[in-house]
Amino acid sequence: MRFQSYLKESIENDIQKAFDQICKEYNISTVPIKFSNKQLSKGLAYFSSIRNKGSKLIIPKSITIGEWKYVKDYPDEWLYIIGHEIAHHILSQTDSSLRHTNKHEILARKMEVQLKRELKIKPSISKDELKRIKNKLQYWLDPKNKMKLIDIHGQKTYDNEIKKMQDKI
Repeated sequence: MRFQSYLKESIENDIQKAFDQICKEYNISTVPIKFSNKQLSKGLAYFSSIRNKGSKLIIPKSITIGEWKYVKDYPDEWLYIIGHEIAHHILSQTDSSLRHTNKHEILARKMEVQLKRELKIKPSISKDELKRIKNKLQYWLDPKNKMKLIDIHGQKTYDNEIKKMQDKI
């Protein structure tokens, strides 16, 4: 139980650090990201802020992510969910908007990709794609094919292609 608690805390800290880095890049203030083991009444996550009546100024408070079990069981989905809330935070500060617009959706997807990069998470690939990459890698590494491929593509391209395939696996 201790290790799971440590692991959960470590992941939470990494997510907060990645979020802080994103905020720094956008030159906006950061807010705490809170994690809960409970089901939230507002969905799987929400961005909390205050807007004074008649003012366009949005004051961000926090991002809350609920149901740790969901975070653990569906890593790709929760990265999008966090990216969605980060997009709310960014647009609240840059455009004074909390709306679900096309601009928000594009930014949410961009934040998902950036979180994966910051957290060093490889994108998931299908079993068929994984099998295809493994077969191609095996073909490229086969000594019978290697020299022919180097003659066609050059050593540098050959090495880069091998690295790309290995990184995907």
